[in-house]
Amino acid sequence: MDEGEFKRITAFILLIVLLVLAYFVLKPILMAVITGAILAYVLQPLYTKLTKRISPNISAFIILIGILVIVLLPIIFFMPVIARQLLNVYLFMRSADFYPIFETILPGMFDGGAGAADLIAITSTATATIANFLFSSFQKMLINIPTILLQSAIVLFTFFFVLRDQEKLKDYFFSVSPFPKEAQHRFYQKFEQITNSVIYGQIVVGIVQGVIAGVGYFIFGVPNALLLTFLTMLVGIIPVIGPWLVWVPIDVYLFATGNTGQGIGLLIYGVFVLSWVDTLIRPLIISRWTKMNSAI
Repeated sequence: MDEGEFKRITAFILLIVLLVLAYFVLKPILMAVITGAILAYVLQPLYTKLTKRISPNISAFIILIGILVIVLLPIIFFMPVIARQLLNVYLFMRSADFYPIFETILPGMFDGGAGAADLIAITSTATATIANFLFSSFQKMLINIPTILLQSAIVLFTFFFVLRDQEKLKDYFFSVSPFPKEAQHRFYQKFEQITNSVIYGQIVVGIVQGVIAGVGYFIFGVPNALLLTFLTMLVGIIPVIGPWLVWVPIDVYLFATGNTGQGIGLLIYGVFVLSWVDTLIRPLIISRWTKMNSAI
């Protein structure tokens, strides 16, 4: 082992130790830092185009202001509406009568009486629990507004400097890596392909799911369809959750308010149309970005 290779390995080990120590220091704000870094990575192409005409600092600042406008305006506009709708959903779920719903969907269960009563009791208890959870979550969010503002400031702070200095960060990690430069570039290229497919795929699929869900809301006459379309887009972008978190409660609401035909229509639409968007589109996007077979 020559002296240069020994120095690179030593620097790499020291970097790992520093990253471990930094993890314990940054643990309370780690998700905010990661969110800011991912956001910077997503908007890097826009930043690159802007820097061809104006300075890096001004480019990063303009994009930062754009994010604030895009995020704050919907919050200011939709938050009162969302709060009012959430209260209405909470009151409805606390006092919902599930007898007409089960009588319509499962008429055979209501002949004996006992089984239907148990099912209604279990459903009412579960619904009340969900309603309490939603309401308590909203209360906690209001109480934690100072913490949310602090985390948001950290996201924006990280976003600005990672966006501005992304190339410097990449060059630094390459300089301390003990691997050959050819292996570094191959790894970075594959990492970039996979990361792009996951991040952009998640965003594209979430938006497409929200739009398709919105079409269903308008077709079946769901109240506040525009607001619910926006919410479906948001939960569709969030990994793991998906649009079912919005359209399933809406479907329950339609059945509970006596709109059985609309409820059945939205149920079929959600199961056979909306639920398949993720299954069909996401593999297509990932396979195209990573140049992998769709089945894999």
